[in-house]
Amino acid sequence: MIATRLRLAAAAALLRLVLGAGPARAEVVSAVLYPGSALVTEEQTLTLVADQGLAVGVLTLPAGADADTLGLQPLGQGAPALAGLEARPVRRVDEGRLREVRAALEREEAKAQALADALAAREGAARFWSTQATAPLERPAEAAALAAALRQGLESELAAASTLRRDHAAQAKTVADLRAELERLTGGAETVLEVRAAFRAEPGARVPVRLHYRLPDAGWSPVYVLDARPAEGVVRFSWDATVWQGSGRPWKDVRLALATAEFRTGATPPELRPWEPGPAQAAWAKAEPAMLTRAAAPQAQENYAAADAAPAPRTEGAVFDTYDAGRATLASGDRTRLPIARQTWKADFDYLVRPYAEPRAYLRARLALGDAPRIPSGRADLLLEGALVQRVPFELARAEADLFFGADPQLAVTFRNTDRASGEAGLFGGRGRHRWAWTVEVRNGKAGPARVSVQDRLPRPGDERIKLEKTLAEGAREKDDAVIWDFELAPGAARTIDYGYALTWPGDMDMDLGGR
Repeated sequence: MIATRLRLAAAAALLRLVLGAGPARAEVVSAVLYPGSALVTEEQTLTLVADQGLAVGVLTLPAGADADTLGLQPLGQGAPALAGLEARPVRRVDEGRLREVRAALEREEAKAQALADALAAREGAARFWSTQATAPLERPAEAAALAAALRQGLESELAAASTLRRDHAAQAKTVADLRAELERLTGGAETVLEVRAAFRAEPGARVPVRLHYRLPDAGWSPVYVLDARPAEGVVRFSWDATVWQGSGRPWKDVRLALATAEFRTGATPPELRPWEPGPAQAAWAKAEPAMLTRAAAPQAQENYAAADAAPAPRTEGAVFDTYDAGRATLASGDRTRLPIARQTWKADFDYLVRPYAEPRAYLRARLALGDAPRIPSGRADLLLEGALVQRVPFELARAEADLFFGADPQLAVTFRNTDRASGEAGLFGGRGRHRWAWTVEVRNGKAGPARVSVQDRLPRPGDERIKLEKTLAEGAREKDDAVIWDFELAPGAARTIDYGYALTWPGDMDMDLGGR
């Protein structure tokens, strides 16, 4: 018996030597992550086998790999030329952890079903005991005995059912966890992409290759934190990237680059469509004009430079930038947060008050960075001296910008209307007239001085026959259809600003006061 097993093992080893060990799995070495996809680069050494007169190497890629973007090149001097490349989906062969999880899932699902069956049986028995209370009885003694039996039977079944419900809920959680792990390990696919590469070489040769492809189920998103420090005159800026990949296999120690624009495969712009204005046609006679030519087929995009270049904070491109994120290990289905940048930005701080819109004072940081940072849009947590103010959409593409960090309750703003009236102007009432007047007061309750900017919109008459009169408190300046007062308040001090307008117009004009 032992000799027979040894002969079978030797035969199996010989067969593997002749046919090869099956499809090889390429290893990811680098990836350029875009917001909604990735350009993945893998390397592998293929052992060529004879197949229908060709020397063929076989490897597998994730099921989600875009076969239309697949490219493969032999590496090294004297490498044999590539004679053909074919990719097709094949059923996944379970191995390693995937095989263990699938077997465990099968066992735990069977346990869950057994618990569900037992629970249904107990609930059925409880219903049986409940229905016996309506059975006709002739003697009181029988009623008492039946009542005792019903109570005992029903209590037993309900207690057993309660225990089974808890057990079934716990088992359902175990099954759900295994299914989630299976989803992570497989990327939600029961197939993989088998790649067969034919070479002008002899069977048995070993050929190092590099291949790349687009993976839609991968990407990254920026995460920003901006912490305002008015006492220091700075905004502390941190930028992280949340990265993920759903290939169904782990990426180990992979070089990552982050691109700020989405991957595009089409290299040819669309043709111009005919534009033929003319008499209107009946709906049934209209037809969609045909395209002059079909767009070119998607081309695989060679982009090794971003992922393989020397580490640098940013590589500026004509269309988008790439950021070197270093090396990382990413499990399929997981989201990992990687640090990208930590900077301290100098800022001038003041408080912006727009009293007519809202009587509150908002802390403003005015940045002058020198160079436009070209930061992609994302979500940012705004902090004031370490305390969260708000989470907001954020992007920064200019060197000069204003950032706001919420309203400060220690600067009290009061706003009231002191005059608003309509009437007629002129001796015979030949003109219409309306006037407004407001008072705004800002009081500093902070321990230190506060720079304040009060703003309101200037009325801009939409007709030259409408005349505007302005009454503005001292210190007003006008900019971009706004009136502005800039001043500094000492601790405990207050500033009152009175201003107003009057409009006159011809009496026969239908006037719209613009909502005020």
